Amino acid sequence: MSIAHDTSTAPDTDQIARAGDLYTQGLNDGEPQVRLQAVLGLVALSAVTEVAEAADDPAREVRVAVADGLARLGGTAGLPALEDLLADHDPVVRMAALDAAAALGVPEPLAGRVVTGIVHTGWQVRRRAALALAEAAPEIAVRPLIRALRDETVDVRRAAVQSLERWAGDRPEVVVALTEALTDPDPGVRTQARWALA
Repeated sequence: MSIAHDTSTAPDTDQIARAGDLYTQGLNDGEPQVRLQAVLGLVALSAVTEVAEAADDPAREVRVAVADGLARLGGTAGLPALEDLLADHDPVVRMAALDAAAALGVPEPLAGRVVTGIVHTGWQVRRRAALALAEAAPEIAVRPLIRALRDETVDVRRAAVQSLERWAGDRPEVVVALTEALTDPDPGVRTQARWALA
């Protein structure tokens, strides 16, 4: 006895194509919420190229959704758009792009922009960059993170210690920097440095 499968509820290729066209048209809508939903729909359809095209949207929430979407979709096709978002004028967008770069393992085309985030004027961006650098290659990440141990903002220093911990076992310069962090004025930084060295 054979069992017939009901495929009437599964979308066919034409339906998916029509949905993709509708979402792509939605990127040009005058309402930011419609454009946001369009990006989310295109992410669900794995339409990387179309998602990347929305990276210059005037609405912050749309650009944040693009960064999140490109991280979920992975691959290299969205990297140029993500590189632009890492230089966005809005700190919230930059932080979303830093999170996306970290989720992708800080690929080489994004590494320079992630490193420059560690000297941004906003401490929240610097903190996010320090956390993202934990996912980068040590040749890229270690030096900027050691410099971040002298940041004026304690949250940035804590993030730097947290990221450096992964290399404490095999990079002598990291051991030296974390040892120096044991004299940090903040007890939280000192405690984290102690744990990292342990």
